[in-house]
Amino acid sequence: MEISLVNKSSTLKKMKTTNQISNSYVSYGETHICDLPLKYSDRICLVLTLKEITQGKWIKGQEVVLGRAVIGGNSDDLNAAVHWNEMIENTRSSVIKWQYLR
Repeated sequence: MEISLVNKSSTLKKMKTTNQISNSYVSYGETHICDLPLKYSDRICLVLTLKEITQGKWIKGQEVVLGRAVIGGNSDDLNAAVHWNEMIENTRSSVIKWQYLR
């Protein structure tokens, strides 16, 4: 899983989670923290990208994007916008929600 903090079209920060062993039900129990001034909260979003590293006979180690979720105040997805607003309002606690990959 790759997490990117994005301002319009430029990436401000990238973080990666630890690799998971191949499994149909992937769950990430990691917390990622980044400092964000509240005045920028309406222009910035988080892009979560789920990737798989291929283990085929001919091509090994190539990353394949399985899906993305965008979490931000101006997100098209209502669930993602609500998630973003809860994170902004509760800066000192973890906010956990499921997101659909697109």
